[in-house]
Amino acid sequence: MLTERVLDWTQQWKEEGRQEGRQEGRQEGLRSERRALLRLIRRRFGETAAAHSTPLLERIAQPPVLEDLFEHLLDCPDESAWLARLQAAAGAERP
Repeated sequence: MLTERVLDWTQQWKEEGRQEGRQEGRQEGLRSERRALLRLIRRRFGETAAAHSTPLLERIAQPPVLEDLFEHLLDCPDESAWLARLQAAAGAERP
């Protein structure tokens, strides 16, 4: 009885550890995508656009949305168009 309980606890702890690891991996992936986007924003539109983009990018928690933004960054003709597109994407992410 006690042995079974200890085994159950061990399994539960392992599963919790796996879940935490997956969550940390997802968060690191999001941070990495945001950093890459910011580098490209800075290169394309300058430091001011990057500074305005940072808090908006932080709102986005879905990898596909960030992935789409890479393409939009290439398509936007200027900083204003980019920031409008980013604002729309970040606003759509709000709960």
